Amino acid sequence: MRLMLLLASLCFSLTALAASTATERTEGALVLRNIPAVEPATQERLRPYMEARVGRFIGWLPQDGGMLTMNRFGSTNQLHLMRMPEGARKQITFFEEPIADAIVSPSVELNGTLFTKDSGGDEYFQLYFMDFATLRARRLSSGGQSRNERPLFDRSGERYAFSSTARNGRDFDILLGDLTSEAEPKLVLEGKGRWFALDFSPNGKELIVSNVDSITRNSLYLLDLNTGKRKPLFKVKDPSNSPEAQFSANGDGVYLLTDLGADATHVHHLDRKSGKLTELTDSRDWEVDEFDVTREGLIALHYNRAGESDLQVFKLDPKTHKLVGKAVAQLKLSPGVLQRVRFDQSGRRLGFALNGPQIPGDAAELDLRSGQVLRWTENETGGLSRDSLIVPQLLNAGSFDLGIMGQPRQVPAWYYQPPGAIGKSPVVIIMHGGPEGQARPTFDPFIQFLVRELGIAVIAPNVRGSSGYGRYYLSLDDGIKRMDSIRDMEAWIRWVSSRSELDASRVVVMGGSYGGFMSLAALANYSDYIAGAVSIVGISNLVSFLENTHPYRRDARRNEYGNEQDPKVRKVLEQVSPLTKVKDMSKPLFVIQGANDPRVPQSESDQIVAALSARGIDTWYLLAKNEGHGFKKKENINTQQILIAQWLINLFKL
Repeated sequence: MRLMLLLASLCFSLTALAASTATERTEGALVLRNIPAVEPATQERLRPYMEARVGRFIGWLPQDGGMLTMNRFGSTNQLHLMRMPEGARKQITFFEEPIADAIVSPSVELNGTLFTKDSGGDEYFQLYFMDFATLRARRLSSGGQSRNERPLFDRSGERYAFSSTARNGRDFDILLGDLTSEAEPKLVLEGKGRWFALDFSPNGKELIVSNVDSITRNSLYLLDLNTGKRKPLFKVKDPSNSPEAQFSANGDGVYLLTDLGADATHVHHLDRKSGKLTELTDSRDWEVDEFDVTREGLIALHYNRAGESDLQVFKLDPKTHKLVGKAVAQLKLSPGVLQRVRFDQSGRRLGFALNGPQIPGDAAELDLRSGQVLRWTENETGGLSRDSLIVPQLLNAGSFDLGIMGQPRQVPAWYYQPPGAIGKSPVVIIMHGGPEGQARPTFDPFIQFLVRELGIAVIAPNVRGSSGYGRYYLSLDDGIKRMDSIRDMEAWIRWVSSRSELDASRVVVMGGSYGGFMSLAALANYSDYIAGAVSIVGISNLVSFLENTHPYRRDARRNEYGNEQDPKVRKVLEQVSPLTKVKDMSKPLFVIQGANDPRVPQSESDQIVAALSARGIDTWYLLAKNEGHGFKKKENINTQQILIAQWLINLFKL
């Protein structure tokens, strides 16, 4: 295997040398290798879709002061203040780099936001505070090659906690800062692995912290901020996943989202005195994605029902902490997705990001008194009619093994069918990343372009290992079972031939990150059944990926893919890796990569491009010097989409 990698590296060096003189050109921060000029008509057809905007809700300002949102009006996503629904948006950040995350201080006096941003996609996120009055931002983290994330305010809005790798670049510590002081944030928990703060106690003396081993396993602790001592929040025998926890209004209890003793994540109440755990939502139901609780005893539950969002608000019994009666408010999107569901300080409104196939991403609220949904933003669709945008169908395909009741395991997917198609439509199968991600019915302007303008059918599967379907389904691809998820993808490749409206001779698999790995795997395993593949920041070799991904991610990724240091596991990882199967690849490939990617390093794309170019396989390569794990800058995103469109037009002869 090491000899193969060495030969691949040598081949890449020779191929790159030839390409640099013959087929390589530079356009700004982009390097285009073996990519021909684009037809002007392609860019013109795509232009309206590239101008569509996607925004989201960040948080409520204190005392009904308005809302903080994130939108793009230039090249990158920046923060905006709004005072009323459909009111003016006041942009308050103007950085060259996009804002990664932000939260609003609950303090009226401080009246500001904590936010994070990196440089060139390197994911060394730094933490800043901006005062809404002066709009001046000051950095709070130590800088350098450290990752600082998950900021959290206490009830006063003066103190904050966040996680940082500043100490050794690998492990996440938890730091505590005070906005009313000039002192540097202090270390309150020296971590090994990944540690994050979830909630401050009402009196500010304790912090719920999470030690995350993997997507399916973490442990919760109570951290005493005076002594630095921590103790388990509750004792468990079996591994569980508890991604969210909030103290009750008086601090005597904790509400937590957990899959303890169940397959799906649900909300429980923990009585701190007795240690009693009370289940509030039915663990036999669909997963709860997130929740929020008010001091007045209301709880908002955001369910993930096969990818669609269902929001329900209940009253809580003050003694038993159980749900009382029927929901006092409900919002079900069919199809559509909510994110970041949060009550305002009055507890009378719920804010959230609203997204769907015909909704390009807006900040909105649910008024609990009237039951009405009010849009705060109405983002543009580039001049496209919202009603004409394609709404996908939720379908299933039977895979190779047996599931419930001895029947073939069902693999769900969202299917976008071209309107009024004449003849058989070509197909693009889009594989999500993660691998623990989930394809959901959200607004994707490029998918809409493929379906509406090029007449390409799009399938977005959720193969085993996807989130949203419970712990068991999520773990079915772990470690040496990686090939099983690839065979789930095969089920959808073969499904195409069963549909009279689809052309099984024109199928492309496309995806980013782990989806890029799946695209390469499709090329390696099913070249006889597909016409080509597009890999965006994709893994070409699981062994070299695990050896070269950033140290702060390595242990968590080993929990997912298996430990390449174990000879038996390493052998399986090598066997399933696309780079070891280049002799089986016979169809064109388009590879897209960010040079600053800390997750899937550039070397993963370089080596597969080198190997296929050496074999004479038609391979396009787009490299962005100012991007990381996926493109974030509008001009780069535009170029990426134009080139993918042209590649598909050429391949499918459209």
